Amino acid sequence: MIAPSAAYIAASSILLLVGAPSPPDTLDFARKAALTDSLFSDLATDGSPGCAVGVVQDGELVFGKGYGHGNLDYDVPLNTRSSFYLASVSKQFIGAAVGLLVLDGVLDLDGDVRDIVPELPDYGSRITSRHLLHHTSGLRDYLTLFTIAGQSFQDFFDNQDALELIARQKALNFEPGSEFLYSNSGYVLLAEIIERVTGKSLDAFTQARLFQPLGMKDTHWGEDVARVVPGRAVSYQIQDGTAQRFIWNFHAKGDGNLHSTVEDLARWDALFYRTDEPWAYLTDLLYTKGTLNDGSEIPYALRLSHGSYEDRPFISHGGGMLGYRTLIQRFPDNRFTSIVLCNLGSANPGLFGRQLSEVWLLERKPTGAPEPATTENAGADEAPEPAWDPGADELAAYEGTFYSAELDASHAVYVEDGVLRLGDAAGESMELQPRERDVFNRGVGTTFVFVREGGVVTGFTLDAGRVRGLFFQREDTH
Repeated sequence: MIAPSAAYIAASSILLLVGAPSPPDTLDFARKAALTDSLFSDLATDGSPGCAVGVVQDGELVFGKGYGHGNLDYDVPLNTRSSFYLASVSKQFIGAAVGLLVLDGVLDLDGDVRDIVPELPDYGSRITSRHLLHHTSGLRDYLTLFTIAGQSFQDFFDNQDALELIARQKALNFEPGSEFLYSNSGYVLLAEIIERVTGKSLDAFTQARLFQPLGMKDTHWGEDVARVVPGRAVSYQIQDGTAQRFIWNFHAKGDGNLHSTVEDLARWDALFYRTDEPWAYLTDLLYTKGTLNDGSEIPYALRLSHGSYEDRPFISHGGGMLGYRTLIQRFPDNRFTSIVLCNLGSANPGLFGRQLSEVWLLERKPTGAPEPATTENAGADEAPEPAWDPGADELAAYEGTFYSAELDASHAVYVEDGVLRLGDAAGESMELQPRERDVFNRGVGTTFVFVREGGVVTGFTLDAGRVRGLFFQREDTH
């Protein structure tokens, strides 16, 4: 296990924790450390947010370092005890907490979720905790709904708000168990299930059953918005060459909102090699891939995705929210893990994680980012060319105000400079690109299909990635 935190050296130097195995070749270790420094050199400057990284071998943190700053107001450098918002990396801890409830005999993974959360509508098909865990429930993604509604991360929003939004949905994206489609809604509901089954807050339960037993003393769920968090890494973005803080008041948990450090995540990593219970059971549960109704397997386990790199299997998950970017990537056959936690929205922990694996596991110089798409694939992410070129009168037929009861939000559709546009409650506006009569796109993956009665437009249905079939009723008529 990892040595006590007092044994680590400050952020600007390499971390070798007491109790960690000595590098077999000091020069080789120094070379790897220097190569790692070069990967993050752009962040290791004054006035820059950055990343805290860790390399774990055989359950020990053999290298850890901070690059850049966690708080620019006070010039606080990042280190391996800097506390980051983990975003979707949080979900695997929900999976583990659910596993403990299964072991306790108080939760059936295949039981009807509505038995515990009756506020969820009856969609005519049973949704189970297993569906929620593997993103096969068909529930619309509440974060996508949040965005479509024109809500702002500066507005107060917590799990009660998320639950109410999820419960307003009148339809699913698909029959439960028939498809895989990522949905943050499932993990918000799982957090609610954990609290209702245990009678404790999510943080209280996981502190007692997960974090304290594993020695993760700097890990917590962000339930108390007034809590002082030592070493908190602030979320930043770069605008016009200057770092600016993200201002937000978003506090939903379960799908995200776990706060932790490189050191604590190294302690978490060590559990995956334990053979005693309940840890061995939790490892097996977290690693098990989901299956669909037809028996086909999906690559997604309990918030851990299976993959391979140069014929070496790995299990990983990344996360992103505002300026936070996070990754844990584990090569279980090699007992090797890289941890990358960043507080800069433009950081790429996926690339950094791969490069750390190249340096520390494959023992070679890291490669750069993938080459841009060739001309053969050029335009693959662009919206299709319109097959319909409507005139001004045709576009005017779509103008009006459209209301969604499922969002409790209205959008205005209007023509401006010969272009059909949609404006939301937040004052944001987007161009709707004609594809065919009554069908418009916004880039790739977002489609508006207008419906008519007696030739008059009466509403539209929106498909937007993780949300399908969301209906908006026209409130006015010509």
